[in-house]
Amino acid sequence: MTVPQGQQRQTLWRLSAFVINRDRTPRAFATARALGLLSLGMWLSGCKILTVSTANGRAGESVTLSVNLSTSGVSGVAGLQHRLIFDPVHTPVAARSDGSPDCTAIPSLDMAFFVFLPAGCTPGTNCTAIKTALMSSTATALPESTSLYTCRIQIPPGTPSGRYSVSVDGVQVAGPEGEAGGATGYGGYIDVTP
Repeated sequence: MTVPQGQQRQTLWRLSAFVINRDRTPRAFATARALGLLSLGMWLSGCKILTVSTANGRAGESVTLSVNLSTSGVSGVAGLQHRLIFDPVHTPVAARSDGSPDCTAIPSLDMAFFVFLPAGCTPGTNCTAIKTALMSSTATALPESTSLYTCRIQIPPGTPSGRYSVSVDGVQVAGPEGEAGGATGYGGYIDVTP
């Protein structure tokens, strides 16, 4: 299926704009230029699946979730963006000392950006998601099955026992030769135990 260049450019322009707005540094602009190189090409074909792991812990503990990518029948994925959605009160993504999400990408995704949503929210209170943009500075394709990044989830004291969902949406992927397209996202959950 051939997709109009304008639609491809719009998708990747949004990723470039997010990177620039998140971090106005030479590195951010270099990332945007690299993404611009991916603005021509075809949609990726085949199966691309983004999955969130599961975890369990008690109130007052922190747990780690991983986000993983599986591909089948595609030439490879070199970059992607999506939103990770969580319970803002009971199982929020923890914040680092600088206020950014406590998430860490694999080393090969050396241009990784994480930001809390909605803009201006307070982590642990009313942040409902993180926006994620990931890519390699060399536009190298990722392995067919790989863990992309991890996030630390802080379970506040007094959190009721139960299962709390973590979902993904807005998944867009880009390939090393200019391919662009979407992917299917499957959420995970956190079981809070007594």
